[in-house]
Amino acid sequence: MNVFLLSLGGGIASLYAILSTQQKRNMIKGAKDRVSSYFTSSQDFSNNTVDFVLDNFFEKNNGLERIETPSIAMIRNAAKDPIEKNRLTDQLKISIMTKLFATMYTIPLIFVFNRIQVNIIGRYCYLDFIVQKDKQQVPKRLVDETTEKQYFSFINHLFDQTFNRFVSIIQNHLEIHLKDWKIEEQSSYESFLRLMLKIRSSFESSNILSSNHKDSLLKYLIPDEDEGGNSSNDSLTMLFNETRNIFESQKFYGILKECINQSFLEFTKNIRNDFESNKKSGAAMAINDNIIIPSFLPIEMEIPKPLSTMHNIVLLPKINKLVSQISKTSQRLDIITKMSQLESVKSFNYSILTNDLNFNKVF
Repeated sequence: MNVFLLSLGGGIASLYAILSTQQKRNMIKGAKDRVSSYFTSSQDFSNNTVDFVLDNFFEKNNGLERIETPSIAMIRNAAKDPIEKNRLTDQLKISIMTKLFATMYTIPLIFVFNRIQVNIIGRYCYLDFIVQKDKQQVPKRLVDETTEKQYFSFINHLFDQTFNRFVSIIQNHLEIHLKDWKIEEQSSYESFLRLMLKIRSSFESSNILSSNHKDSLLKYLIPDEDEGGNSSNDSLTMLFNETRNIFESQKFYGILKECINQSFLEFTKNIRNDFESNKKSGAAMAINDNIIIPSFLPIEMEIPKPLSTMHNIVLLPKINKLVSQISKTSQRLDIITKMSQLESVKSFNYSILTNDLNFNKVF
């Protein structure tokens, strides 16, 4: 009898252990599924937020109009004054190219910044509740709603506070690289792409993507500590510090570069179509020069040859039109969507949300 009872007790204990293990597995799976579902919906929310913010700047507030651009008519009217004509011509090419680069950099910058915001807030305010939903005790959020709203408001810091400085640093680079690019000359798609790569290579290899550089692009997204970045609100200061820590990670810069590449890729595909549509019989010019692409600019290079050339005075308005289309139409959302679909972007942001949480230790 005692043997039977011992055997029965051991069986019950074993069964209980099995059930407990299975219950734990189910709880872990449920928690992971809930986090995954929240992550997907929050990233979609971020896409819509970024598109709304960019639409507000580009479309409703005509943000690019801050970059003064002379018209072709103004240049023609200055034909009798060579000095004034040259001045307006230089201003035209610099301003249009500034609009191009400002747009192509702004979209990924706002995208990566808002992703960080959404996932940091997700971790501090919602993650514990999502993970521990099966438990009776409801955890408290670590950041109150007022601070959360205040932190999210900095998505407009670039447009409200630093855009003019942002544009200025772009113009400084363009004035150097466009000095010998004459408006009365012609460009092929290949030569224009080579110019774009040269400008990007100079711009992005000059530590502009380094958090420690005085002109780092990321310094335009949130205020420096001596410019109000350290708030009397301890929670807001914590969020700023968390954001800066992410900005300083090497992995983040890889993500940012991928997103910048995706942004410029949308433009290069569109401008290539303009060159192809401009192609005329007998007007094509074969290009034998090899286009050397810096290793950190993995840009699309399947170029159909030969392509026609285009006068720069014709090319510039096409660039201006494309910038307007990309910044003010569904093409902008296409770029955002494509960036969000990058596996590296998903993985990086999921790690921000979960802080590499070990679900096995939660239950």
